[in-house]
Amino acid sequence: MSSLEPLAAYGLTCNVMQVISFASETAPVCKVIFETGTLDPSLVKRTAGLSEALTSLGDLLDSAPKPMNSDDQKLLDVAANETSLTQSEIAGIEDDSLRRFVEAVSQHKDKHR
Repeated sequence: MSSLEPLAAYGLTCNVMQVISFASETAPVCKVIFETGTLDPSLVKRTAGLSEALTSLGDLLDSAPKPMNSDDQKLLDVAANETSLTQSEIAGIEDDSLRRFVEAVSQHKDKHR
């Protein structure tokens, strides 16, 4: 990444690791919802934290120094696209969608008792 400044590259790496960390914390929550049919109250905090991390990552990607060589630009485009897709998915999991998800999981669990 010849055209990215070392500090910007470090910041990007930290943001990506934070996103991975939040994702790994979310998997056990899904298991709890499936097993108990109730929502883990910490999910709201985690979702807000993930949204904040993604916003920070998007800002960092937008502020990457330009011009870039083609490899750096491809990497930046992939990161920006994935960040955008993830933000869209998070936006789709708001209270109403989450409520419907919890209801569906509870119904599924009741069928298998």
